[in-house]
Amino acid sequence: MMGDLRVGIIPTIAPYLLPIIMPALNKQFSDLKLWLYEYQTEILLEKLRRAELDVLILALPIKAHEFKEIDLYRAV
Repeated sequence: MMGDLRVGIIPTIAPYLLPIIMPALNKQFSDLKLWLYEYQTEILLEKLRRAELDVLILALPIKAHEFKEIDLYRAV
C-alpha cells in the first residue's frame, strides 16, 4: 500500500487503538501516508459519503447501511 489514506476515527477509540496500530502500519507500509481525522460518528459518516475520507474506525452498530463493516476487534 502506498499513497494517501484518509482515516476517520472516533475520539473514544483513537487514544487506545492508534498507539497499537500506528507503529506496525508505519513499519509495514512505509510508503503509505496516513491522514487521521477525529470526529463524532455522524460527522465521519457524512465525510465518507462525500468522499472526503477513505475509511472509518467506529464503534458498532451504526445506522448507515450503505457501507461495508469489518470487525477489527471485540471488547471483552
